[in-house]
Amino acid sequence: MHKLKNHYPRLTTIALSYVLVWFVFILIGPAVVHQLVAPLGVGGIVLAGMMYTYGFTASVATVLLPSFSPDYSIGLIAVVGGAGAMFVDLMILRFFKKDLKGEIKRLGATSFFRKVSRLPLARENVARVVIGFALISSPLPDELGIALLAGTKIPTETFRIVCFIANIAGIYALVTIGSGFF
Repeated sequence: MHKLKNHYPRLTTIALSYVLVWFVFILIGPAVVHQLVAPLGVGGIVLAGMMYTYGFTASVATVLLPSFSPDYSIGLIAVVGGAGAMFVDLMILRFFKKDLKGEIKRLGATSFFRKVSRLPLARENVARVVIGFALISSPLPDELGIALLAGTKIPTETFRIVCFIANIAGIYALVTIGSGFF
């Protein structure tokens, strides 16, 4: 654990944030979370979608987005949250964080990722795009997916469309699974 904390401090913090948020969620309960977010309405869904994107707030968004399900349809939550997430992804693409980029380079230099990068499929841009958009659709930090996509020279308009679809799919799956708590 000490080695991880020293070599990957931000990624370790992100992982610990998921544990902390879920612990707090279990401690206070779904009903309290719903009472807190319900007054925020559609604007709250946009805000939670924006939080779904960024590594340090994605854990909070994984609790907030499903908490809107008693009041709004899953499709509406996915589309509105996906729009908020896409907006932030575009900002990250333009102003890619240099401090996380260094950690990703170090992570890519590990023996596991060096072996994976030697595989023929990993050298193809198609594989990088698929993996990048899979990371974007997941509640994992979108910076990881965007880092993979940054080297593919994907046009911004294509990124915008596919990113929106990936975020809608990820949020839809999250809310479908998470709505069982509310």
